[in-house]
Amino acid sequence: MKKTWLFSSFIFVLALALFLGGCSSSPTSEEKATKDTLVFGRGGDSTSLDPITTTEGETFKVTENIFEKLLNYGEKDTTIHPGLATEWDVAKDGKSYTFYLRKGVKFHDGTDFNAEAVKFNFERWMNGDAEKFPYYGMFGGYKKDKGHVIKDIIVKGEHEIEFQLKRPQATFLKNIAMSPFGIASPAAVEKSGDSFRENPVGTGPFKFKEWKQNDRIVLEKN
Repeated sequence: MKKTWLFSSFIFVLALALFLGGCSSSPTSEEKATKDTLVFGRGGDSTSLDPITTTEGETFKVTENIFEKLLNYGEKDTTIHPGLATEWDVAKDGKSYTFYLRKGVKFHDGTDFNAEAVKFNFERWMNGDAEKFPYYGMFGGYKKDKGHVIKDIIVKGEHEIEFQLKRPQATFLKNIAMSPFGIASPAAVEKSGDSFRENPVGTGPFKFKEWKQNDRIVLEKN
C-alpha cells in the first residue's frame, strides 16, 4: 500500500508539473508585448541626451545608439574606422581633411544627412563655450579663441566636406571619433532649441521615444 501511495503521488506531481508547464508555454499578452524589448540597467540617469553638452558616461551609453559620428573607433582600440564618413583624405601638410559622406542617410525626423548638416553641427559647437559644449575644447578652444585649430569648413558637394586647419593637429581624426561628436539633425536643433537635450534626433540605429527622468529612457529601433 505504501509503495502504491508513493507511486500515485509521484504520478500526480508529474501530471501537475506538465500541466503548469503547458500553461506557462503560452505567453501572456504582456510577454508578447515585451518579447523584443531589451531592458538595460545603468548606474544613474543621464544629465542630457545631447552628447556634446555633457561629460558623463551615462549619457553616452544612450546617445551612442541615437547618434552617429563621422568616424568610429575600433571595437577594442582607438584605430579609426568609417562612420558617417566612408572615406577621407589628409593633405600632406596635415592642414586639410576632406571627408566623403555616406549617401542616402536620413535623420530620424526624415530630413537628409549631408555636408551642410556636418558643417551646421561643427559651427554650432565652435560658436559655443566650455560651459555649453565642454568636449569641443579639444580642438584648441572655441572659434573666439586664438588657439582654435579649425580655420574653415567648406562644403564641396552634397556628400563632400573639407576641414581646413590653422596648423596640424595629430589627434584631429581621433577627436572626431569621440562620443560627444554625434551629428544631430539641424532642423531638430533649430526647432527644439535648448530643449534638444531632451529631444535628441540623430541617424543612429535607435531613435528616441521617451525620457522619464530618474526612471527610464525608451528608444525604438529605427
